[in-house]
Amino acid sequence: MLEINNCAATITNVNPRAENHGDEITSAFDINFKILVYAECIKGLYSDDFVKTIWDQAEGKGNRFPHIAAIHLDNEFEDGKVTIKEKFGHKTVFENCKIKKFKMRPRQQQIVELWFQIQHTASEEEEILTPLRCLKIDEGVQVTVEANDLDPTKNKKEDDSQMDAFPNGKPEEDKKEDPFEGSDLEDFSEDEED
Repeated sequence: MLEINNCAATITNVNPRAENHGDEITSAFDINFKILVYAECIKGLYSDDFVKTIWDQAEGKGNRFPHIAAIHLDNEFEDGKVTIKEKFGHKTVFENCKIKKFKMRPRQQQIVELWFQIQHTASEEEEILTPLRCLKIDEGVQVTVEANDLDPTKNKKEDDSQMDAFPNGKPEEDKKEDPFEGSDLEDFSEDEED
């Protein structure tokens, strides 16, 4: 389960869009965030072993790899509740969000620079364009995220049986043929010494 609790964030992109679900067209959006936070403030994204590997505990939590590039994480979360609190106290809550497209760069003192995206598709009675109008790119907000791990079986399109590499049965093993069979070469392996 992913938990990001009331962290200062910057909105880097807002993308409202329409999605086709059969004959129905529904509203949806993506919001990209960037946060700078202590690694321990983010729960469920990486393990304690990862933290120990990146930051040296003996040397004041210094980054062992100061020139490391941003790391792309393939974690995905679903059923997320995302709360965005703007400067003047206005609070917007979106539920049933997907959280994905994580990218992180370790900094000194166990600080993590983290980018991620939330995706949300509106229900029939939900109006999402009005709250989106209030959000501004490069604006500072407070964000709280709670989401469950993605169920790997939920969106599985093909059954394991259909993924068989040999649907018509396994091929017969090739028989090893003797390259000298039927040749006129003499067999010298059993020659006796004179």
